[in-house]
Amino acid sequence: MAASTVPRLRASDRAPGLLLGHGVELPDDVELGGHVVIHAGTEVGDGARIQDGAVLGKPVALGPR
Repeated sequence: MAASTVPRLRASDRAPGLLLGHGVELPDDVELGGHVVIHAGTEVGDGARIQDGAVLGKPVALGPR
């Protein structure tokens, strides 16, 4: 990905190593493992359980790298 298209992520103190994309909001009752990444545009519902190392909503890259 070109530098200008790299998704921006922000750190959160809700779980160790948690990174959130722009506009991602998590309900209070979500259970989070460590080192989770949730990209912009991903909706997480009430009571969700997200395990260690999960990556949600990762943008797709098509074509040669």
